[in-house]
Amino acid sequence: MKRFLALVLVGSMLIALPVMAAESPSAATVATQSSQSSDDNGGSGDPVADAAAVEGKTVNEYLNNAVEDVPGLPEQLPTSQGGGVILNGVPTNYKIELTKPAKADVTFAKAVAENLPGAKVLSVVGTRSNALGDFSSAYVNYKIKGVKAGANVVCFGLINGQLVQVPVLFVVDDHVVVDMPGLGKLMFYELPAANAATAAPEATA
Repeated sequence: MKRFLALVLVGSMLIALPVMAAESPSAATVATQSSQSSDDNGGSGDPVADAAAVEGKTVNEYLNNAVEDVPGLPEQLPTSQGGGVILNGVPTNYKIELTKPAKADVTFAKAVAENLPGAKVLSVVGTRSNALGDFSSAYVNYKIKGVKAGANVVCFGLINGQLVQVPVLFVVDDHVVVDMPGLGKLMFYELPAANAATAAPEATA
C-alpha cells in the first residue's frame, strides 16, 4: 500500500509540480501588494523580492518553494516541494513549505554524515506548514534535482528536538518520496549502494 501511494504521489507530482510552483498562494498573495507599501517600509519596491528577502531566499527560490543555495553546503542539490501531500493516508492539495537552514543546521547534518560511512550530504532544508497541524504520517514528494532513480538515498529529520530516520519510500530521477512523522529540519544523504542505514546515528542537536 505504501509503495502504491508513493507511486501515485510521484506520478501526480511529475505532472503537477511546475504548475503548482507557478501558482503558489504565497506568491499570488504577495504579488497583489502595492509597490508603494514596500517603498514606505524601506523595501525595494518589488513586493515579491522583498518577501523573498524576508525568507532569506532568492526570488526563484521563493516563487518555487525551493531551497537552492545553503550556507556551508556548496554541493546542495536544488530542492523543492510542489504539494500533493498524502496526510495519514488521505490525498490532499497541501504542500510543505521549505525554509532555508541555518549554518548550524548544515554543520549538524555534516556531523550526522560522519556516522554514516560513505555518506554524501545531498540537501538540508527546513519544513513548515500552517495547514497540516499534528500528524503522524505524511507522504511527501521532494524534488531534489540531480538524484538518480535507484540511488541509495536516506533521510534523517530533526523533529521535536530528536534525530529520527525518516523512511524513504521511493526514489526516481529528481524525486525522493518520504514518510514524514512531523515537521522539522530534513537532511538527505546518498550512501554507497551496499550501505543502507537502518537506524539513526548517534548525534545530538
